[in-house]
Amino acid sequence: MTERKRMRDWGLQVGEYPPGPLNAITDVSGVKVGHLTVIKDESISSGAAKCIRTGITAVVPYPLKLERRLLTGSFFMRPSGDVSGYEVIDDFCYLKSPVVLTNSFSAGRIYNGILSIGFGLKRDLWPPIVVSLDASYLNDMDARILQEKHLIEAVETASTGRVAEGSMGAGVGLVSYGWKGGIGSSSRRVTILGEIYHLGSLVATSNLHSTSTTLEGAKAGKPSPSPAVDKAGTLAIVSATDAPLLPHQLKGIARESALSLSSLVSPEDGIVSLAFSTANVINNAEEGPLTYQFQWIEERNLSPLFLAVREAVKEAVGNSLLMASPVKGRMDREGVPIPLELFKRLFSEPRL
Repeated sequence: MTERKRMRDWGLQVGEYPPGPLNAITDVSGVKVGHLTVIKDESISSGAAKCIRTGITAVVPYPLKLERRLLTGSFFMRPSGDVSGYEVIDDFCYLKSPVVLTNSFSAGRIYNGILSIGFGLKRDLWPPIVVSLDASYLNDMDARILQEKHLIEAVETASTGRVAEGSMGAGVGLVSYGWKGGIGSSSRRVTILGEIYHLGSLVATSNLHSTSTTLEGAKAGKPSPSPAVDKAGTLAIVSATDAPLLPHQLKGIARESALSLSSLVSPEDGIVSLAFSTANVINNAEEGPLTYQFQWIEERNLSPLFLAVREAVKEAVGNSLLMASPVKGRMDREGVPIPLELFKRLFSEPRL
């Protein structure tokens, strides 16, 4: 089996901006990522045999023991799954909750789990942000085995270190482009007016259309092993930066990261894109009413961040595929990693 390596380990580079030390969303100071992965076969209460290939991926934007709100922005385009709390963050433009990715049928319990974590801290983490993804090709989602304790474990074990990628957490049951999908991350370091800023993204590639990939694979003698994955899916993107940005600018970051992926996402697929800044923190522990003085970068100087998020998201998508290990799932299906030569053919410049 081909060794699983990230894009840069294969000598493949996206764009011009340098990555951060970890080349991951955790290069943004204070941001943590935690995974909980469940791979097992068992019988549920009804006696039915279930193939469970599921998990949780949690992006923790700040130390949850602190009373904070972070400015945020979002962009959604035809998502096939649900995103809890998006109306609230669209209206109020702040983030208190971890951003949690999981399979569609577990979203409700994960939502409650975020509330439970907040109540345990004697405050609320409202609105809980849960992005649900279709993992039904490999996972019996109706088993619904994920509980609040699984979310708590993912959040409590979240780390500021290197992000585990591929068939991890919420990515274990995902298939994309007819090949094994999963979790990927990347980052960029940008200088604006003499100041150095970091921007990082984490993605989950889920059931993205396989048509073009199947055709290219057939030409290369490597047809997709999962041509049956031919339904709308969702590319989930979470981006973080330490640059001082206002909500409308963060919406621009979220929108730019999504719309720049025209060569990677078919018209049938959806995109969920969230972006937040760890600068301009709102401290809820202070007594109000309060007046906050925010910093921001003028619009005319934002181009480097827009280019950086394009590069980071595209490389994160590539890492999600290259780092994915094979997973055998329900109905004897298998998520097979994309061959390196086919990946190079599909993800080389200028397609990116």
